[in-house]
Amino acid sequence: MCDTENLIISVEKCPCLWNVSHESYHDRDLKDLAWEQVCLEVMKDWDSTSDEEKKKK
Repeated sequence: MCDTENLIISVEKCPCLWNVSHESYHDRDLKDLAWEQVCLEVMKDWDSTSDEEKKKK
């Protein structure tokens, strides 16, 4: 599905996902946007995936 290293690198770019002391750590909207960005970077077909399939992944 995705390369582990690429996933780690992509998540590291978004401290709101992993750094509990980050000012936006509790901002769910920002986290949703960050996860969307991570998915775009690590999954080549993310743009063409249906919303239902995205929820499953």
